[in-house]
Amino acid sequence: MPNRWIRESARTSKNLSEVADFSERLMWRVVTTADDFGRFLACPAIVKATCFPLMDTMKVGKVEQALQELVDNQLIVLYQVGDRRYGYFSKWIEHQGDPRSKKSKYPDPCPSFCEQMQTTANSCEQMFTDVSSKQHTRSAPDTDTVSSSSLKSPKSLKSLKRVKTKTQTPPHLHDLLSGQRVNFNIFWAAFPKKRNKGDAERVWIKLKPDEVLFLRILDKIEIAKQSTDWKKKSGQFVPYPASWLSARGWEDEYPVPPPRNGGLQL
Repeated sequence: MPNRWIRESARTSKNLSEVADFSERLMWRVVTTADDFGRFLACPAIVKATCFPLMDTMKVGKVEQALQELVDNQLIVLYQVGDRRYGYFSKWIEHQGDPRSKKSKYPDPCPSFCEQMQTTANSCEQMFTDVSSKQHTRSAPDTDTVSSSSLKSPKSLKSLKRVKTKTQTPPHLHDLLSGQRVNFNIFWAAFPKKRNKGDAERVWIKLKPDEVLFLRILDKIEIAKQSTDWKKKSGQFVPYPASWLSARGWEDEYPVPPPRNGGLQL
């Protein structure tokens, strides 16, 4: 993630002066997670895991209230695309400058813009298909005049194999893997034991958790962090993340110790 600017105008910002200390603290941490367009994943559980990975006792509800306060003071805007919530900073370009990337990691908040871009993408894809079809027709060899030895040459077979591979690659595969790697990094930040990251990422990509399962995994990690087993001997019995994912650890039950003040646990 590129470095971000904190302008001196932040000290005299009327909007920023209206929010609570924790909300301002959260805002600066979210700044470090935003992409070059000022957009970020805004699910409270995800924000908590990415912005406060070492604060196990922090409540998701506190993060949700702080996000809402930032919205009320026009510092961020929240929007929904499908089942996932996103956000962006209202004056990101003004404070951070023009984006370095050509495309945001996250969807545009305007549905009409997304539909327009999708239509353009479909048109370009159809145009590419038509051009490729014409080129293939013009360059198709005459099987009556081409010798069998030339068709079986290593160079010809290599070319055919390369073209075949390109044709069969799903167009959305790259975006799918990119989204899963973003979610995996959030999982990795939330999981208390940082061991064998490569193994854990391979299990994650194979698992391909959807939005519901992704949030369930994050919630269960927060519960497990408070359990007796995971706290025992400074986390000695916390499993490796790859093992936990392979064993579907989010389906386990984790006994939480009773409160120390002797009160009833609700």
